[in-house]
Amino acid sequence: MTRRLLVAVAAGLAFAAAACASGSAGGPARVRSAGTSGVSVKSPLVAAVASLCAAEKRSGKDPGSARRIFLDEAHEDLHTLAGRAEGKDRQAAARLLVAMEAVEAGVKPGTQPRRAAALLGTLIDEATGALGVIGLKAPACAA
Repeated sequence: MTRRLLVAVAAGLAFAAAACASGSAGGPARVRSAGTSGVSVKSPLVAAVASLCAAEKRSGKDPGSARRIFLDEAHEDLHTLAGRAEGKDRQAAARLLVAMEAVEAGVKPGTQPRRAAALLGTLIDEATGALGVIGLKAPACAA
């Protein structure tokens, strides 16, 4: 039953992500800076994970700032990543979406820094796994 629930949640979140996606394909056509991470990469999906690394680093001092980095620099592209991974590994996509939900709900001003860092660390791990599913390498901070 738990597996069915996880798949149902993932499917629902993937549908919602597709509905609000901006059309970013995540391909290597453009180069952008990953905002606060300071890493220039060819894929916005890799840049999103680099931004998570910056958020995790910031979470020890200011979980509210870490949340803003997550929402402003990674959130949308992580939904795109989950959508792309879903076709190859539904469980990896589901784990990524569940980790995103945990960060959305649990990282905010007033969150204990250790908890914020742990939630972001889990999200980095799941995003790194999803990148691997689609053949992209995570930035060094996530290794």
